[in-house]
Amino acid sequence: MIDRTLSPSADTVAFVSGAPGSPSLEIAPLDVGPTMAAGVWSRRTAILTSATVPRSLPERIGLPEPEVIDVGSPFDYGENSLLYCAMHLPAPNDPAFRAATHEELAALITAAGGRTLALFTSWAAMDEAAAALTGQVLTPSSPSVTSRNQPSSPPSPRMSRRVSLPLLDSSKGSTCPAAHSRSL
Repeated sequence: MIDRTLSPSADTVAFVSGAPGSPSLEIAPLDVGPTMAAGVWSRRTAILTSATVPRSLPERIGLPEPEVIDVGSPFDYGENSLLYCAMHLPAPNDPAFRAATHEELAALITAAGGRTLALFTSWAAMDEAAAALTGQVLTPSSPSVTSRNQPSSPPSPRMSRRVSLPLLDSSKGSTCPAAHSRSL
């Protein structure tokens, strides 16, 4: 491990993980395909499901000749969704980014009457947004549903049409019922 740390190869990346009080240096391959092919796919049969599996995933994770089934969605994206890219926000590495993102999200939730699905790249970002929005656009009578506080079963189709609560979800192992369609 020390040799790999002192002389990193071009096919690995070093990064720090863990809590602020107990950081850990980790080294991971940039291409996980060969590792997954040797250690998982050659030993196990797997079924991978997600609403957001990219078409390039099998190759990226070393799946040899997978059978791919796209079951589509009953959701009419063209009529019922809007992809919004806030290009005016600061860059993600700018210290002002998160506060600006929370302000933008509050304005969007208000404009949509609460009917918002906001996807985050980490649990921490989702939790931070939920905390920042509480008292601003989220109240006891109009809370948000997050991947952490969602009901244990998906809402019925009849209820789904009437839901006006913002849904906040992390892409890390999503189980949010509203996120079971392709992400926007």
